Amino acid sequence: MPITLAPGVAYQLDVTLVPLPAELFGNVTSAATGAPISGASIQLVGYDNPNNYQATTDVDGYYDIQGIAPGQYDVTVSASGYNPATR
Repeated sequence: MPITLAPGVAYQLDVTLVPLPAELFGNVTSAATGAPISGASIQLVGYDNPNNYQATTDVDGYYDIQGIAPGQYDVTVSASGYNPATR
């Protein structure tokens, strides 16, 4: 939206910016061996918002969750044969 300014006239322009979505990515590995864990589940549950997200690791233990709304989340990682971890 263009704005035309005239000499000697003051204008107020209030703008509201929307935060960009966040991204969470990384690798899930075994604490015992350091080997990647394929098929691990990563769940984000909104702490102060109603948003939930999830991903599953690939064969290299890698995951990537994009488009996460700003806010606080509990992150839980779980895999068969391992104790789940929550942060």
